[in-house]
Formats: sequence, C-alpha cells, structure tokens
Amino acid sequence: MVTHASEPYRQPPSPFYVRMGRLIRSCRETRGLSQEAVGNRLKVTAAAVGYWEAGSRRIPADMIEPLSRVLGCSPDWLMGFSKSGTITEDAT
Repeated sequence: MVTHASEPYRQPPSPFYVRMGRLIRSCRETRGLSQEAVGNRLKVTAAAVGYWEAGSRRIPADMIEPLSRVLGCSPDWLMGFSKSGTITEDAT
C-alpha cells in the first residue's frame, strides 16, 4: 500500500472488533432493528453503529452495556467472552 505523507496510516481492523461487530449485526438483525433504530436508542448515529459492525471503530467502553441491553444479549457474549448470549427483552 502506497500512502502519501499527508495521509494518516490506517491499520487493519482488530480481529476482536471485527468479531464483536459480527455479533452486533447478528443480534440487531435477529431483533429486526435497523442501524438507525439502534443508534437512536443509544443517541449515536447510524454511521457509528455501522462502523462498530464493520469493526473499523472501537466501541466506547461506556456503550457496551447499553448496546447489549438494546440488542438483548449479555455484554460478555457481545465481547466474545461467553458462548451463551441469551436474547432478553430490551431494558431501555
């Protein structure tokens, strides 16, 4: 990859965030929610949700719990630390 001096170096997405993004998308689609609907509930843009799903942007730590509530899964499962991610009712 050739970059110009004025272009910032972009690292490839972390496998952790790519995996987490896939889980976010899976939960969102299972619940029948659009990126915009998730973003509205979290007070972020649909683009932010899309970046998280692509794994190209890190999810702020203070968003993981609210995101898991909106998606109906546990924070541990969302981050890949648990194999069980029970879908629950939205608590928000």
